[in-house]
Amino acid sequence: MMMPAQIPKLNLIKPDGAVRWPVIGVVGPPNSGKSMLITQFAADPRVGTTYAVEWGSGDKGVLNEYSTAVPDANLYFLGHDSTVQSVYGQILAARELARTAVERGEPPHLLAIDSWSTCWELIKSWTYRRAAEGLLDKSKVPIDPNADLPIGFNLWNDARDRYRQVMNVILSWPGPVVLTCRGEWVSAVTPSGHPDRTHREYSIDAHKSLRYDVTALIRLSDEAAPQLVKCRSQYYPVKPGDKPIELARPINLGELIYDKMRVDPRRAVVPDTSEPLDALPEVVEGRASQVSEGAVIGRGRAPRPEPAQRSSAHAPKPVPLDWDAEIAKALAEPDPPQAYALISELWKAATLSDAAPAVCSRVRAAGEEIRVRLDAHKAATSDEALATDATSDELTADLEPAQPPAAEPEQAPAQTGPAADEQQPAPPRRRRNRVDWGERTATAYRDRNTQALTELAAAASKARASAAVREAIALAQLKVRVLQVAGERDRDWRELVSQDWTQLDAEAAVLGIDLDNALDELEDEDTEQQGESS
Repeated sequence: MMMPAQIPKLNLIKPDGAVRWPVIGVVGPPNSGKSMLITQFAADPRVGTTYAVEWGSGDKGVLNEYSTAVPDANLYFLGHDSTVQSVYGQILAARELARTAVERGEPPHLLAIDSWSTCWELIKSWTYRRAAEGLLDKSKVPIDPNADLPIGFNLWNDARDRYRQVMNVILSWPGPVVLTCRGEWVSAVTPSGHPDRTHREYSIDAHKSLRYDVTALIRLSDEAAPQLVKCRSQYYPVKPGDKPIELARPINLGELIYDKMRVDPRRAVVPDTSEPLDALPEVVEGRASQVSEGAVIGRGRAPRPEPAQRSSAHAPKPVPLDWDAEIAKALAEPDPPQAYALISELWKAATLSDAAPAVCSRVRAAGEEIRVRLDAHKAATSDEALATDATSDELTADLEPAQPPAAEPEQAPAQTGPAADEQQPAPPRRRRNRVDWGERTATAYRDRNTQALTELAAAASKARASAAVREAIALAQLKVRVLQVAGERDRDWRELVSQDWTQLDAEAAVLGIDLDNALDELEDEDTEQQGESS
C-alpha cells in the first residue's frame, strides 16, 4: 500500500439536513393509471419542463395520448430509436438542461420514463444474443432457437454493469424522477424453491435492485386504492414491514414530494453516483452491438469487433461446414486422442445444428472407428500417460452410451519360475466409465443433497474435470446451502441473505463462487417456477 507523501488536509462538512431529489417508482398492471399520473404531475406549477421517455412497444403512445388530457402540462418527449444507448444519450443531454435550470433558480425539470421495465428487458435480450454469438463462434453452425443457451457469469456481470450505468444517470438527475413499471401479484415461493399457492407476493417487472434505488414506491391497482409501500424520508417514512399508506385518487405527486417529504428545490441534494457520466458511451462496431438493443458500453468485456470489410448494417452469416472434409480430417489425424477430440467437436456441432440425419450417421460411424483406435492406443500405453480427461468424455457423452465396468475374471494361483512371465497373460484393462457431470449435479441439486454434491465435487477434482464443471458443482453447493439454512430458520431465502450476508459471502469465497451469481440464479429459478405455476 502506497502512503501519501504528506498527510492530506482534513475536510469536514457539517450536515444541513437537506433532502435529496427523489426517484418515485410507480408500479401496477396495465390500465391502472401510471401514464396519467405523469401527465398530472407535469401540470404542477412547482415543476418546470417535463422530459418524458416513452419506452416499450406495449406502452408506446399511451403517454402521448394522455398528454392532452391536462392542458397545463408542460411536457416534451425525448426522441430515441428504442435502444438503451439512444435513451441513455438523450437523458444525458436533457440532464444538462435540468442543471442549467437549477443554477438559474428556475423550477426543477421532471424526468419521466414510461415504462422502465423495458430497460432491463432489452439488456437481457442483449445478454442472450451475446451468449448465442459466443456459441456460434465455437460451432460455426446455426443455433437451434429452441435450445437452452448457457449464459456465463461474465455476461450477466456485463449486463448488470450496463444497467447500473443507466440507473446512475437517473439517480444523478437534478430534479424529481418518475419511473413506471409493470407489476402484479404472483404465487409466493417456499424456502425449498417450490411455488406456494396459498400465499401471494408482489412482483415488479424490472431489475431486482429497483426497490433499493427508488426513494418512494407507489403501487397502483385496477381494483383497490393506490398504496404507498415505501418512502425513504424522515418526515413521511414507510419502512419495510410497515403497513402501506393508502392514497386518494387522483394522486398528487407534488404534495407527496414537496409537502410530505419536504423537498426544498433550493437546497435539494443530487446523489453522487461515483461514476464518470459526463460523456456519451462510445459505439463499438461489433456483432453484439449490431444485433442487440441494449448495447450501452460501460465496464466489462466489449463485444468482439467485426472485420472492417464487412458492412455494419448486416449481421454476419454463419459459415457452413464441409462435413465430409471435416470427417476426413478427423480420420486422417495420426494421433488417436487428437482425432477423438476433433470428432467429438464435430459431433457437438452436428447436434447443435439442423444437420441432416445422414450427416449425423457419418459422424457417428467415424467416431466409432476413431474410438476403436483410441482404445487400442490406450491399451498399448501406460495408464498415467494416457488417462482420458473427463472433459473429453463429457463433451461426447452422446456419441456412445456409458459402458458398465467389466467384471474382473477369477485369477489363477500365481506361478513361480522362469516360465511364469510367458504363461500368465496380462490382466484385461478396465474401461474408464464416463461421468455425466451435468446430470449428476442437477439430480443432487433437485434433491438438495449436500453430501452428494460434496462427494461429486471431490470426484470432479480427482477426475480433473473442466473448470466449468467444478464451478457448476460449487454453485449448486452454495445455492443448496442458502436454501437449507433458510429452511432451518423458517424464512425466505431473501431475508436470510439480507441478515447473514457476511457469513454466506465467506462460504461462497471458500467455494470460489460469487454470491451475487448464486442469488441471481435462485431469482431466475423462482421466476421460472412462478411462470410455470401461473
